[in-house]
Amino acid sequence: MLIMHYIMHGCPTVFILENVEALVVSFTDSFHELVMFLRQVNNNMYEVHWKILDACLYSSLPQRRPRVFIIGFKRTRMVQPFSWPQMVQSVRLGSLLDARVGGLEEFAQQSLTHQRNILKAMSLQTAAPDTDDAMQVADVGGSRLSLCTPDLAPSSTATRTASKGFWLLNRNRPLSMPELMRLQGMDPERMPGWEAVVSERQMGHIVGNAINVKLFARLMREVLLTIGRPVK
Repeated sequence: MLIMHYIMHGCPTVFILENVEALVVSFTDSFHELVMFLRQVNNNMYEVHWKILDACLYSSLPQRRPRVFIIGFKRTRMVQPFSWPQMVQSVRLGSLLDARVGGLEEFAQQSLTHQRNILKAMSLQTAAPDTDDAMQVADVGGSRLSLCTPDLAPSSTATRTASKGFWLLNRNRPLSMPELMRLQGMDPERMPGWEAVVSERQMGHIVGNAINVKLFARLMREVLLTIGRPVK
């Protein structure tokens, strides 16, 4: 309600709303009512666009992370039509991962649910083990195992990243926090000493809830061009 109040009374030049894909898939009627409402705000003040963007298709990062974006432009401030970012080729998952290989001690530190799912994932693994050709990640944090397509990471969530629920089958260990950051488009080298500010679990919640940085940067470029702002 606060967001709607701000759009109606603050009248920003642009607004960008983001949420999970399920908002469109599972609540279709309510979602379209929301879009219709935004288009009618203040006598059709805004030109409103929406689209589902998946990070693995629009950010160059190999992470399955579909999110719905709703963008509204004040019609009087548009200098050209808005265009969504074009699809781009993702980099290989292995290029974002550290070379470290885990062992039995790391497996033993996992919860019983994680251990059960890890063992099942190993038996179902479709990527060749101990190679960099196609890294494969399993979501082992839930009651049901989810095995990802080789060379593609699962969608980061606050719960999974905080609990180290993504297991890298090729290297027998969970994805590290720096690796999870890279998958979200963050550069851990530019955030030295974060461990002194927040715990690893807290950082997991932050990373899991974040918008993919590279995808958002590409989206913002198109937004700024639409309202005539300079873009490097």
